[in-house]
Amino acid sequence: AIIAVVILPFLPNISITLNSIPFVSQFMRSYRIDLSIWKSLELINPFKTWLIVAIITGVDLIGYILEKMFGKGRGLIISSFIGGFVSSTATTQSLAVQSKKGEDVNAVLTAAFLATFASFFSLFLVILPINPLFTFTILPTLSILIISFGIASMIFLPKNHENTTTKILHPQDKTIFSIKPALFFAILFITIKIVSSVALIIYGSQGFLITAAIAGFTGVDAITINIADLSKGAISLKTAILAFIMVNAVNLLAKTFFIFLQGKREFAIKFGVMALSIIILSFAGMWFV
Repeated sequence: AIIAVVILPFLPNISITLNSIPFVSQFMRSYRIDLSIWKSLELINPFKTWLIVAIITGVDLIGYILEKMFGKGRGLIISSFIGGFVSSTATTQSLAVQSKKGEDVNAVLTAAFLATFASFFSLFLVILPINPLFTFTILPTLSILIISFGIASMIFLPKNHENTTTKILHPQDKTIFSIKPALFFAILFITIKIVSSVALIIYGSQGFLITAAIAGFTGVDAITINIADLSKGAISLKTAILAFIMVNAVNLLAKTFFIFLQGKREFAIKFGVMALSIIILSFAGMWFV
């Protein structure tokens, strides 16, 4: 996080488009490719891209501080929330492995739902500075998801949850001061941005929605940031909200699949049923657009 912020002021705030790359125009003309629809395709804006990385790593830093303050020895609920605030996918995979080792299924279910519950708070913090209008438009959908996962976690909360042996694995301290996670996220974001933009140009909104949904397998943050950015003009807010719902749905199904592969079948079935129910509920967010 610290390294990301230090680098930011030295990056140029300019859009590098396909048309600005030497010899691309000649190459495309030689293959009779229509330049008019491609010349404005933004490949990267170094400053804006790294600003997003700085925001993401800043949220990670908040999670790190929360972990140091409250994470250890604070019980299932707080530990699960902090784990999800940093990475709900990593936390869920860790819980899946523990479930196979004989951990109480209800305890790991509660932890998994709380981790996903917490992830929406960190997502809100990430997208707010990027596109406030999109953020407030998506609030009803986020509220549905937060309330639903909160209820789900309470349904399976063990009575003796304070004595549970379930452990929530949090990020290693050194990752906060490493440039590697920031670089990985930057590459992931740029890749998703280019692919989804190309899909939008060629296939329109439907192509973008399909591409966004597929990107949900990699996580929610990078593609949601891209959706927030594109909703400033390239896509409508309605399309943006639908894209987010689809991304979240695919991500939840991916988590269910990971649990099935790595954890106890009972854990996977219960998580999958609740996740599917919440996915259906989340489409109600479209009514508020």
